[in-house]
Amino acid sequence: MPGALSVYGFLNAKLKARISGLLSPEILESLVRSPTLSEAVALLKDTPYAALESEFDRTGDLRGCEALLYSMEVEYHTGLERFAKEPTRSVIRAYSIRFETETLKNAVRLWFESRIRGRPSDGSGVYLFRGALPNRLDLDAVLSAPDSEALVRAVSGTPYEPILRRTLVRVESDKTLYPLEAELDRLAFSTIRSSLDALNRRDRELARRILGIEIDFHNIQWLARARHFYHLDPQEAFASLIPGGSAFDAAKAASAYPSGNLSDLAETVLGSRNRGLAALAGTGGDPSARLGFLERALRAVLRGESGRLLAGYPFTIGTLLAYFALKREEIRTLLSVLNAKYYALPEERIRNSL
Repeated sequence: MPGALSVYGFLNAKLKARISGLLSPEILESLVRSPTLSEAVALLKDTPYAALESEFDRTGDLRGCEALLYSMEVEYHTGLERFAKEPTRSVIRAYSIRFETETLKNAVRLWFESRIRGRPSDGSGVYLFRGALPNRLDLDAVLSAPDSEALVRAVSGTPYEPILRRTLVRVESDKTLYPLEAELDRLAFSTIRSSLDALNRRDRELARRILGIEIDFHNIQWLARARHFYHLDPQEAFASLIPGGSAFDAAKAASAYPSGNLSDLAETVLGSRNRGLAALAGTGGDPSARLGFLERALRAVLRGESGRLLAGYPFTIGTLLAYFALKREEIRTLLSVLNAKYYALPEERIRNSL
């Protein structure tokens, strides 16, 4: 088996350069303090996101900037494949499945609004990502599918075909996309987890720990939405959880679910070592606000783990995973700030949302 330096030396040199180019806290603070959206975008001119400034200056279209930012995020991930060796290259490719499932979900949402709900198209299809991804989906065929059978044919030969075939009957009858989207999420995470099996023991355990934090994050979000927005029964809600997160007492979690107490539910799923995080969800008020508090705390945990990975032994998969997490958080922050500026939200509210 190749040594760690041989596997990660060249890749980590590229990652070090990219990590050094992450936006500084000072730039992020300047973005928050910018009086207008135009002034915020102008601050990106001398950063890796300079293309956003050019796009906004040319079109004034924030949605177009969001689409461009998404394209950049995909490239920041998939572009690393050419610098990596196996089995790390396969891990990077597996992570790109998340972008593809998100793109497919966005396309199917537009199809659903048009074909199932009968609403006229608003032209949002032009903002979908159409670059290269593992299964090279034909998004135009998805958008133009006249019925569910045609939609299944549009993804024929991909891992998504059996998922659509299984779930579209319920999507049409119940007029909800959650069964389809839940299965796509499970596929994305299972693809990533399977790709880790070929890593050496040290890298595999490290990668599973980081992925487990992301799975916990996803599962808490899902349970909150399943309870408060989809009104699912416990059996159906827990059947859609992603495996690979923290071990928890399923019976205890199921008993906490009907009350809608997000703090109790989060504590059960995250375990006692994360009791402090679960408490941030609170016990009253708007479920969306309580979930927001918890999500921000979970993101802070992931940032902390990323920092520890970067401070540790450099020749592991940890540097790659830290970069993925930090880049995703940076882009999420950018999107939040730019949208807040579009709606002219006050600085304090913006800071509280980050």
